[in-house]
Amino acid sequence: MTSRSTETKVFEVLLPPANNGTKESLKEELSKIFALLKRTANSIIDSAPIVILDDASENEAYSLQRHFKDAADTILKIHPLGELNGQIHRLSWPNRPDVIKELRAHSDFSHSFGEIEFVTPEAEIKDIVFDDIEIDEPVEETKTEDIPASAAAQSPKPASQQRQIPDFMNKQEDGADEFVYNVFLSGTPTKSKRQKAIELLCELKGISELEANEFMSRTVVPIAKGLTKAQSDEIQKIFHDSRINIRVMKKQKS
Repeated sequence: MTSRSTETKVFEVLLPPANNGTKESLKEELSKIFALLKRTANSIIDSAPIVILDDASENEAYSLQRHFKDAADTILKIHPLGELNGQIHRLSWPNRPDVIKELRAHSDFSHSFGEIEFVTPEAEIKDIVFDDIEIDEPVEETKTEDIPASAAAQSPKPASQQRQIPDFMNKQEDGADEFVYNVFLSGTPTKSKRQKAIELLCELKGISELEANEFMSRTVVPIAKGLTKAQSDEIQKIFHDSRINIRVMKKQKS
């Protein structure tokens, strides 16, 4: 018989109605931590009270609560799973967010790489769905440690020669813009998109598949840094065409 002390606790994290004075900072933090467009974050705030995560571990729930209290002066409500009854809004995630990963990444992300310029939602056609009943099953994600050793030994293979990067990646000057732009993958690609993301990294960075696979194993996956706006727009289009989520950060030129 399993003792209660060893049971896994699951929580629902509820976003309460926001005060007018906290809406902007709350919108900013929701867009960062959950990789949302700001207009989607606005819709979530306007729909409060709303459950933003209903399968949270204890660590996820209280880490989110601490972050939003400090960063957005908003106290998220934490309830044991099943405690909230009735018709209350909740978010249904096409891809379940890894909030601990995002919280860690953002602890120094903005300081290093600037403020969010652009974030794609899932396939840029699927916003977060409001659901009064239940949460969708998350899409299976592939992590490096999940790849069998036999498969890892065979693929990806190193390129036989140095790849040539696209011409637009060499154009680094835009004196009229006071910002530079840094582009990263947003979240972990699903299994079906992982290999395509590796291929695009090879093409844009001029690296082998083995090197691209190493990039994909990182918590934050950099695509390119110190770009012009035109370059970041080109990369947005390339990844959008492949339905892979990216994040663009803009930073004041030093």
